[in-house]
Order: sequence, then structure tokens, then C-alpha cells
Amino acid sequence: MNLKKVLPLSAALIMGLIAARLVVQISHKKNDTPAGPRMVKVVSAAHDVAPGDALNGDALSVGDVTADSAPPNSFSDPGDLGGRVALSTITKGQTIVESLLAPKGTASGLQAVIPAGMRAVTIDINEVSGVAGFVTPGSHIDLIESIHDDQANQFVSRCLVQNVLVSAVGVRSTAVTPDGQQAHSVTMIVTPKQAQLIDLAAMNGHARLVLRSANDSRSEDLTPLSMDDLLGPHKPAVTIQKPIQQTGDPFAGTTRPSTETVVEGWRVRVISAGESSTVDVHTPPDAPTTPSVTGTDRSPIGDP
Repeated sequence: MNLKKVLPLSAALIMGLIAARLVVQISHKKNDTPAGPRMVKVVSAAHDVAPGDALNGDALSVGDVTADSAPPNSFSDPGDLGGRVALSTITKGQTIVESLLAPKGTASGLQAVIPAGMRAVTIDINEVSGVAGFVTPGSHIDLIESIHDDQANQFVSRCLVQNVLVSAVGVRSTAVTPDGQQAHSVTMIVTPKQAQLIDLAAMNGHARLVLRSANDSRSEDLTPLSMDDLLGPHKPAVTIQKPIQQTGDPFAGTTRPSTETVVEGWRVRVISAGESSTVDVHTPPDAPTTPSVTGTDRSPIGDP
């Protein structure tokens, strides 16, 4: 065998085996490299959606997110949301999930956001009764009213409802009236009995909104207040009686206290034709102290 021919062939064979092994190792390393995160499609809001608004194609957009970050009960196909109505405010870019939507078949409008068993009622407001425009959709308020109590003949202030949700201010359910204009009505979500009470109060007065803290959902045990509570306790009137006197014998010259009558004036002795008699002359309240009485003898009643 010619070694000159065998050695190069052997070397080439060995190099080929080494190269093949390297290729196999590299291929295994590639297979061992972990794959990237799995991506899924989700439907989100293309712009802000107000409560009660129906979702249409312009309001929806589709994007890719990792499977781990996709919220539960989200949607991947915009077609699954056709005709659905927003139950609460959906902001731009927010992923749409089932809990943000009204039940299937619900018509758009305010009725879509009224919970079962509740009612929507609207009252008139002005700048003062509406808390100067600081009440916005989503606020919680109390409602008070002052009405005239005919039986007590005074005004009484009473808290009609507490911690009720404002669903709309004017005709807007997402913000106050634009351009700083003052809204003239507020719509609230209340129970049927509260709706009756509010309507009755609206017929007999003007209700006032009281804005609550966003962190305060307590209900207070409030009793009606009257003008007596505003003015405070009254001190009883004190009647002062002047001591009164009554004379006994007109010529006895003695006096004693009495609570029966008050005799003010003069007793005059009249002597006529040799006979003596007396005449009582009473002094009017606005008369001078000494009455103008003529006679031979006059002295104050009670004096001899």
C-alpha cells in the first residue's frame, strides 16, 4: 500500500469526523436554548369609553401581550364584543375584560349601568345646592332638605338619603359640563323607597347636596333638626309682681300686705249738712301722684 496516498486520506477522514461531531454539538446547543415568551392577542380600548356606551369597531384595538400578562376573561377577537355595552368607564389602552361589560343583550344608555333593584332619579340643582360644581359622576353624596313643619310652625331640616352614587351631572356621565358651565341637574342611583322620598321632598322644597369623602361610606343616625336646635335652649321668662296693699279701717292708720287687690288713690271725707261720709278717689295710671280733689279733708287712702 502506498503510504503517501493512505496518510492524506486518513487525515481527511479524521478531520471530517471531527467536523461532523462539532456540527452535531452545535445543533444540540441550539435545541437546548429556551424559546422566547409565548405571545397572545388581546382586545383593548382605542379611546375612552363612557359607562352605557356600546362598543364598536372604532372603540377597539388588538395588540400582542405575553400569555402570562393577559388578564383573565379578556378577549382576543373584536368580533366577540359586537353590541356589548360598557358597564363602567374604560380608559384608552385598557384591556377589555368581561367584568367591565354589561350582560349580553343589554341596550346602551343609562339603564345599562343601573344595578338590579335600584333606580335612577334626577333632581334640579344650582350652584349652591350642587356644591359649586364639585359634584362629578362617581361622587357619593348625602341629600338634605329643609321643609316647614305646619304642626310645629317652624322649619325642620332632615337628611333624606346618605351615601348615594351620582351617575350623571347634567347629561354627562363622565365629566362635568364643558367650558366651566354649571349643570342644572344631578342623577343618582337610589332604592325605590328613596326615589319616592326624594320626589316628595322635591315637591315641597329644594334639596341640597352634601359631598362625601371618597373614603367615607358610613351612614350616620341623624335626627331632624328644628329652629329650636338652631336657637339653643330658652331661659324661662321671669314675672315680677309688685307688693300690693289693702287698707282696713280707712281711719285706722294701719296697712298690711295683701295679694288680693291693689288700691291706689285717695279717700276723701265729705261733711254735708252735719253728716260725714267718705269717698274713694282712685288715681289713673298716668295721672299725677296727687289727684285734684276738692273737699274739706283729704288724705291718702289708708291714712287717718
